[in-house]
Amino acid sequence: MINNSIIIDRGRLDSAFRLGFIGKILKQSKKINAIVLTEKSQNHESLRIYKDMGVSKFIFWQEEKKKFSNFFLLFLALMHTIFLSLLLVLTNLKKKITKLKFHKIKIGDLILDHSLRFDKNFYLKNKINFSLLRILFSTIYKLLILKKIFKINKIQLTIFSSFSYATLSSIGMRLSISKKIKCIYSGGSQLIVLKKEIDYIKGFYSLKKKRNY
Repeated sequence: MINNSIIIDRGRLDSAFRLGFIGKILKQSKKINAIVLTEKSQNHESLRIYKDMGVSKFIFWQEEKKKFSNFFLLFLALMHTIFLSLLLVLTNLKKKITKLKFHKIKIGDLILDHSLRFDKNFYLKNKINFSLLRILFSTIYKLLILKKIFKINKIQLTIFSSFSYATLSSIGMRLSISKKIKCIYSGGSQLIVLKKEIDYIKGFYSLKKKRNY
């Protein structure tokens, strides 16, 4: 039986409405409590939407990541970043980064996706740069804190609306799948339930070959 869910906020009003509505339906029909994890401030407009939908508990990422109680996780993230960066230096960066895993969770493709978003010349570089290290560290740190949040709040269901880049949504979704926690993805006109790794590896959208009539 599912009792607790986490909504990973994207910070957009349309997304907040969809995710908040899903949370409200689950609360009314299944008695599932929702917690919203957000990178926005406490007075952001999107949070009022969640409150109107009946959500009363929020975790603010900007505050959470700075807590003294997470200092050890910060240290662990730094050590793992150093180790994995050395591993990438000793191997072929371009070939190995997509296969990179942390705690058996695939993160390399998210890091690559994120890197290309902010550095269009990434593939022209053969060496690790500060930008890549920053994204690698941030991804690992997010994953460690998310594991802690999931454990403390006994999360059994994850609701999200974004699966690209090394964001809280993408990382949280993959962490959930690794822990056999069901995920509900809401994006555009789609509502998809994910249970296994293959569900997000194959993607949510596909191109079909055009037929000639």
